[in-house]
Amino acid sequence: ASNQMEWITRYIDAESRSPFTTLCKNAASGDREQFPAKSLDAVVTDPPYYDAIAYADLSDFFYVWLKRTLGRAWPRNFATPQTPKDEECTALKHHHEGKIALAKAHFEKTLLGIFKAIEHQCAGVVSVMFAHQSTEAWTTLCNSILKANMNITGSWAIHSEMQGALKTDKAFLESSVTVSCRPQKRSGIGEYKAIRKAIEKTVREEVRSLYSLGFRGADLLTACFGQAVAEFGRFETVEKADGSGVSVAELLALAREAAFVAIVSD
Repeated sequence: ASNQMEWITRYIDAESRSPFTTLCKNAASGDREQFPAKSLDAVVTDPPYYDAIAYADLSDFFYVWLKRTLGRAWPRNFATPQTPKDEECTALKHHHEGKIALAKAHFEKTLLGIFKAIEHQCAGVVSVMFAHQSTEAWTTLCNSILKANMNITGSWAIHSEMQGALKTDKAFLESSVTVSCRPQKRSGIGEYKAIRKAIEKTVREEVRSLYSLGFRGADLLTACFGQAVAEFGRFETVEKADGSGVSVAELLALAREAAFVAIVSD
């Protein structure tokens, strides 16, 4: 506990000398009127990672004890038997009748609402941190960003997890990916053949760069998604020669395949 506290205090000390104005305001995620339209220069957010962590369920452990000690002083904050879970932005099927399809739909709808509110309020850059191994989770994230009329302009992988904190009997990502977005509408139709070549080139260069920095395995593959989306995110749609549309899921699968080829060939 003392070691964790030391890391927190070191971070606060290092980052507290902010050269710019920051705003913090408690409000529900997705509140469109939290700030005036286009009044923010930047938004930095770290949304839930799809189905990776059951935040509200974990919070119940602390909630029940806090309710016993602080319930009388803060009755409105502890009015429910357990933490509210209906509005949580996760894809957990046990909160949706045990149906994964309902859980996925809830996550994408909730996340889309949040990103639409961000796009309405922000005139500058939007930074989104995300960490998940599955193409499906990244597809949902990217769909929500693109449907909110934002373009993904790039991504950066960061070794954010200390190895000593990770269980060795399971496969955990040691890194997180920060995705950069800009609130602007997409336009035009992208040609699939050209987009495919651009993705393959971008992913190949990204793999080489990250491999030289020590990224391996799932971390290396996951880190390529953001850069791949930047190649097709500026278009309204991507179409094949026969006029059929190409989904985000297909394009991310192409990015993963390109990463595998780059790893094997290098």
